[in-house]
Amino acid sequence: QQDEGSLDELLGNQLRDPRWEVRLAVIRALASIRSTRAIEPLLVALETETGRLQDEAERTLRSLTGKSFNRSVELWKRWWAEAAPTFTLAAPQPATTEVEDPDGPR
Repeated sequence: QQDEGSLDELLGNQLRDPRWEVRLAVIRALASIRSTRAIEPLLVALETETGRLQDEAERTLRSLTGKSFNRSVELWKRWWAEAAPTFTLAAPQPATTEVEDPDGPR
C-alpha cells in the first residue's frame, strides 16, 4: 500500500515537470500501470497539456476507461465524478497494427 502511495506521489509530481518529455513518459507509465488511481492525474494532464501530450492523456483515459469524450475535460470530469466510486478498469485492448496487403483489397 505504501509503495503505491509513493508511486502516485512521484508520478503526480513528475506531471508538473517543466520538460515535456518527462510528462509524456509519466502519461505512458500511467497507461502501462493500469490503475484507477491514474484517472485523476490524467484528467489534470488533459486539462493542462496541449497538442501531443493532451492527445496522449486522452488516449490513455480512453484505454483505461473504455469511454471516449475526446478532449472535453468537462465531460470527462462529470463522468468521473459519477463513476469513480464503483469504477473498474476497462479490459486491456490488444495493440493493433495495420498491415497493408501487398495484393491490395480483396
